[in-house]
Amino acid sequence: MVTVKVGNFLKKITIEKKIFFFILIFFPILVFGVTDTNNIFENDYDEGVNLMRAYMVNEGFSLYKEIWMCQPPVLVLTLSCLFKFLGPSALVARLLVLAFSLLIVVTLFEIINSTLDLPAALCGIILLILSSFFVKMSVSVMELIPAVGFIMLTIYCLIRYEKEFNRNYIVFSGIFFAMAVLTRIFSLLFLPAVIIGVALLKKKKGPTTNNPDYCSNLFLWLIIFLVFLFLMSYITAVDPGQIFYTHILARKQGFYGKENIFIWLLEEWDIIMLAVGIQFLPRAKRRFLIMPLIAFLVPSLIFYFYTPRWYHHRVWVIIPLCWLAAFGFYALFRLRSKPGNKKRLVQVFFIIVLVSTIVRIPFKFVRMKSPQSSRINHQKDALAFEIIRKYVSPGSSILTDRPIVPFYLNLPVHPNFATVTRKRMFTGLLTAEDFIRIIQKQKPDLIFFARFPELAEKLTPFIIQNGYESKSEKALNPSRLFVLKK
Repeated sequence: MVTVKVGNFLKKITIEKKIFFFILIFFPILVFGVTDTNNIFENDYDEGVNLMRAYMVNEGFSLYKEIWMCQPPVLVLTLSCLFKFLGPSALVARLLVLAFSLLIVVTLFEIINSTLDLPAALCGIILLILSSFFVKMSVSVMELIPAVGFIMLTIYCLIRYEKEFNRNYIVFSGIFFAMAVLTRIFSLLFLPAVIIGVALLKKKKGPTTNNPDYCSNLFLWLIIFLVFLFLMSYITAVDPGQIFYTHILARKQGFYGKENIFIWLLEEWDIIMLAVGIQFLPRAKRRFLIMPLIAFLVPSLIFYFYTPRWYHHRVWVIIPLCWLAAFGFYALFRLRSKPGNKKRLVQVFFIIVLVSTIVRIPFKFVRMKSPQSSRINHQKDALAFEIIRKYVSPGSSILTDRPIVPFYLNLPVHPNFATVTRKRMFTGLLTAEDFIRIIQKQKPDLIFFARFPELAEKLTPFIIQNGYESKSEKALNPSRLFVLKK
C-alpha cells in the first residue's frame, strides 16, 4: 500500500522538479568528492582572512574601525553569527558558501527553464559546474560566491514577476541586489544588466502584455535598492572610504594581478562556441537575451582595464557566459531540425560543439582536483601547523602573516593583524614597523611568518634581539617560527 502511494506521488512530480531535487543532492556530493573539503587547510589566503575577521568580531572588535576591511561586511557578519551558535569552524563557513553556490546553480536552472526550456537549462548548469574554478570556489570562504548568489536571486525575482505580475518580486529583487553589493562591491558590475532587465519588464497581463513598463517598475526597484543599501550600510557601519581608497591606492601604485581575461575566455572555448549560436535565436526570445548579454559584456570590458585581476574574478564573466551558451544551445537545437540551406552547416557545428564539450569533461574534472591557489601547499601547511601547536598553551598569544593559523588555534590576535593581505603590504597600509610596534608592546608568545618571506628576513634580527628563539625544524621551511624565551 505504501509502495503504491509512493509510486503515485512520484508520477505526479514533473520532470523539472525531479531534476531540481537531483541537483540539490548531486551538486554538494560532487563538490565534496572533488575538493576533499574537510581536509583542505586553506583554499586561498583570503579565506583565512575572512575566517579570522569573523572570529575577531565575536571577540568584540568592530569592522573598519578596528579590523581593516576593503570589502562590504555581509559575509563576515554572517559567519560571526554562525560561529556564535556553532563555534568557529572552517567547515561550517565552507558549507555556508556551498549553500550559496547551490543557490546559483538552482536559480540559473530556474531562470533558463522559465525563459527557454528544460534542455537549455540543463546545458547552462552543466557548463557552469564544469567551468574553471566554479566548483573550487564553491567551498572557498570568499565574498564572490555569496554575492553572485544574491545577484541570481535578484534576476530570478524579475523572472518570477513576469510570471505572476506581483510587485513584491520587484521589492525583493531590489533588496537582494543591495545584499549583493553589501557582500562584494564588484556586484555593481551587474547593475547595468539588472536595470535594463527591470526596465524591460512587462507591465500587466492582457492585450498590453508585450509592452514594457519603463518607468514605474524601474523607479520602485531603484528606490528599494538604494534605501535598503544605505540603511544596511548605516546599521553595519560600513566605511566606503576604506573600501574605495584601498582599491584606488592599489591601482595607483601599480598593484597588478597576473590574470588575463583573454586566457579566461580561451580556457572556456567550448562554452564560447555554444554562445555563438545566439545569432540564430528566434525573434520571440531575443528580449530575454539582453540581460545575460550585458551581464557578460560589462564585466568583460571592466576586467580588461581593471587591475589587479585574480583567478577568482573570472567567475563574474563565466556565469553570464554559461547563461548565453544556454541561449546558443536553444537556438542551435531548434535550428538544426528546420529545413533550409543552413541546416547541414548548423548540424555539423552543433555536433562539433557537443562532442568537444563531452571530450573535455575528463580534463575539467582533473583541473577541479588541482589546488585552487598554486601559492598554497595544504600538506606543508598542515605539518607546519602541527609544529606550531606544540608550542601553544592556554592563554598563548601569536603574531603572524597567516590569519588562518590563529583561527585554527582558537587564539585572538591584535585586530589590526586579523587582515594581513598582499594589498595592505604593497600599498603601505600595513608595514614592518607595525609588526615591530606590536612585538615591543605585547611580546606575543609566538611569531610565525609563512606568506611574506621578505618580511621575515627584515624582522628576524630584531625578533632575535628581543628575546625570541628561532625554530628551524625541516617541516617549517621556508616559513619562520619564533618562540618567546621563558
